[in-house]
Amino acid sequence: MKYKFIALAMVLALLLSAAAAASMDGGLLPRTIQHEEAQDDNGVQRAGKLPVVCIETDGGILPAVSGKTSATAETAESAVKVGAEVYVYNGDGTGGYDASAPLLRHRAVVRYRGHSSLRFDKKQYKINFVGEDGTEDKSVAFLGMEPYDEWALNAPYMDRSLMHNYLCFNVAGQILPYTPDVRYCEVYVNGSYEGLYLGMETIAKGSGRVDIETYKDGDRNIAYLVREDWKATSESALSDLAARGMLYNFKSNMEVIYPGTDKLNGDNKNRIERDMSRFEKALYSYDYDSFAYGYRQYLDVDTFVDYYLINEFTQ
Repeated sequence: MKYKFIALAMVLALLLSAAAAASMDGGLLPRTIQHEEAQDDNGVQRAGKLPVVCIETDGGILPAVSGKTSATAETAESAVKVGAEVYVYNGDGTGGYDASAPLLRHRAVVRYRGHSSLRFDKKQYKINFVGEDGTEDKSVAFLGMEPYDEWALNAPYMDRSLMHNYLCFNVAGQILPYTPDVRYCEVYVNGSYEGLYLGMETIAKGSGRVDIETYKDGDRNIAYLVREDWKATSESALSDLAARGMLYNFKSNMEVIYPGTDKLNGDNKNRIERDMSRFEKALYSYDYDSFAYGYRQYLDVDTFVDYYLINEFTQ
């Protein structure tokens, strides 16, 4: 047991060193941390009154998902979307709210979020804010976060402390740029109290999310976002080195989420696959640490070290 404490102390020291280095380079990154905002001028915590999010669907019902649901059914059911009105209210600290004074009322499209978590009693939700006609995406300042059209309601079902994701995102967000912003809230769906949730930014290209260059037709060098997920459509799925089975015994579900499939022509997709494969090959080669041929050619070492420390610290 003592070795676990020693290892944790070492990682904590490294993390504090990284934070100190960040301070010397100009300080920790600015970030709104919800519980700190709830303190008075003397640092005393005020009574916790979390915002309340109410989702009222337009008669559409999100499908029931139980522990016996198959993986195929999960995929189909998580894709079901329903129109809804989303309201945000000031909570009274007991789960209640004043329905006559909404802070936000907006049209949205709502669906379940997740994969294995679909089988939990407490579901996660994905919210896309739209115009009154239900088509065009609309940017909304949800729970006081920077405006965007897509949001997640994360359900801390397996985390009995209800704090792990909140703490991890806020620690990481003071060191790593583009870490999603988070806010606690209480959620009702069609009048039924669902419990405590974590409102969360999703990973997307945008000034309030990941601020990379906008793709223009004909660009030879394109900025892109790639993620690994349970599933990927054929249009966005990548066939990189790992996916072809040269490094792993399972198929990697890597997909491009920016630029969108409408701009992801064959040439662009090939460039991204080539980038990913070159990085993977360099990482697994005997000269992986070579300055001329190794991994340094494909990643920013300092931010990767910060990312690795955060993962070790939070286990």
